[in-house]
Amino acid sequence: MTKKYVIIGAGIAGLSAAKAIRDNDRHGTIDIFTSENNLPYSRPMLTKAPFISFDPNRWTIYDQAWFDENKITIHIGEKISRIDTENKLLLGDGISFDYDRLILATGAESVRIPIPGAVLPNVFTIRRSEDVINIKRAYKADTHVVVIGGGVIGLEAAVELARYGAKVTVLEAMPYLMSRQIDEEISNLIRQKLSSITIHTDVKLSQITEDRVIFYDGTFLPCDFVVMACGVKAETSIVPEDVLVERGIVIDHHCQTTCHNIYAAGDCTQYRGLNYALWSQAMAQGEVAGKHASGIDDA
Repeated sequence: MTKKYVIIGAGIAGLSAAKAIRDNDRHGTIDIFTSENNLPYSRPMLTKAPFISFDPNRWTIYDQAWFDENKITIHIGEKISRIDTENKLLLGDGISFDYDRLILATGAESVRIPIPGAVLPNVFTIRRSEDVINIKRAYKADTHVVVIGGGVIGLEAAVELARYGAKVTVLEAMPYLMSRQIDEEISNLIRQKLSSITIHTDVKLSQITEDRVIFYDGTFLPCDFVVMACGVKAETSIVPEDVLVERGIVIDHHCQTTCHNIYAAGDCTQYRGLNYALWSQAMAQGEVAGKHASGIDDA
């Protein structure tokens, strides 16, 4: 019997799963749902590509011809909001879609620190192409930008904005930049190289308003907009109750969840208590999920 495979999420985990399924099952139908409005692109390029000329279509992983050749249907701009595991249905705005095997590759969402003003319109995160486009719209010559977070994403965004004339200040809560990746000595060398950017460490914030970032002691920095780069958390908002979620969707070594016909891969998952949110990890897990969802153990 022809199987119906559905993948929610079109990042590298979802695409790797689809490729593995098609390599193992030439006849099953494969449908991928993504809420984004463009073909899947290389997400790391959100902060590595030139800011002014950013276009996700320049960083497409597979073009439409690849999907057509592999008989994979990609549903662009279609968001799934609920999963009915009893009836094996995906539900959304005008969407009702059934499946035999489901792979969750929903990725992660940006963390917003829990202070007043964190969700104001002038506070941006960087997780999707729309985020970069919205920042481009907000940017003007001599813009004052505050970047909250001195990790890789925050520093890449800060450097790119400074290149185009923005006055950028980076605020980091830890004693030094990139404290999760490098030691203090290397961090200080990097800080010295970032001479065009103002950097404050050991920062405690209390509030964000439309035109300033306010510190715990009452002092503040004026700004036109804020970029919050404070890490990511697994996106599990649509995960059904019979799928175990801790810090992420709990999976075994086959990338199978606690629901026998649902698999998961990538930034939304947790394996042995860990998720490193790495591109390479997402790719590998997607391949494993696709192989086992398509019955490689049945051979």
